[in-house]
Amino acid sequence: MKGISVRSKLLMLVVVPLFCMILLCTLSLWGMRLMNQAAHQVNEEEVQQLSELKLISDLYAVSVVDAINKAHVGLITREEAKRSVTEAQLKAATEWKRYMAQKMSAEERAIAESAQVLMNKADITLDGIKSDLSLKAPLDKAIHQLYSTVDPFNEELGKLVELQLRFADEHVGTLESLAVDFSFAFLSITGIALFALSVLGIWIFRGISQPLTALRRALYKLQHEQDLTVTVPVIREDELGQVARALNDMVS
Repeated sequence: MKGISVRSKLLMLVVVPLFCMILLCTLSLWGMRLMNQAAHQVNEEEVQQLSELKLISDLYAVSVVDAINKAHVGLITREEAKRSVTEAQLKAATEWKRYMAQKMSAEERAIAESAQVLMNKADITLDGIKSDLSLKAPLDKAIHQLYSTVDPFNEELGKLVELQLRFADEHVGTLESLAVDFSFAFLSITGIALFALSVLGIWIFRGISQPLTALRRALYKLQHEQDLTVTVPVIREDELGQVARALNDMVS
């Protein structure tokens, strides 16, 4: 270590901190990438599915029921109600197909298959109601049947929503744990880097200041006391050590 040149030591003061900064930046980018992936997973797997389930539920519980009730009290024509029901069914079928095509856990798949059966029953009831609308038959009995099939389907959708919320909560917990682990790792590496830089700085400072102090004292004696017996201790085998050796040779 004594043979390391002053130039190399000064270069280390630039290279080592720069390396530490690059390491910390790389760690930060890696941590942000992991958290971004986790957040994207929550959005893709839970938030989007919740949106799809809510839309399907609204189409049956709001759009369909509202259209039939309005036709029943004469606020819209039966043809308009039939058209609204058909559009809601088609849109709900598209959203449900998209939802069922996604990756699911065994628990979610079981509930979804149960909901599929209830959805089919609700569609059969709606097909009968559309026939009543075309034939201008009374809707009292049809509305009763509607609620008896749509409500169970919406209850099953509610179970799926609760499941998605539970999954989302678990993923958020994972994300929070990841953030804590990343913060700990970041602070640990930062602390180690600061300690290493402090040790390096002190070592370089002493490696340069000690020989310079010895040279200054020797030169002071030569200038002010004309003491030609003075010798400079060769503390390091670097440029300063070479200067000290040359001064000793000159004086002797």
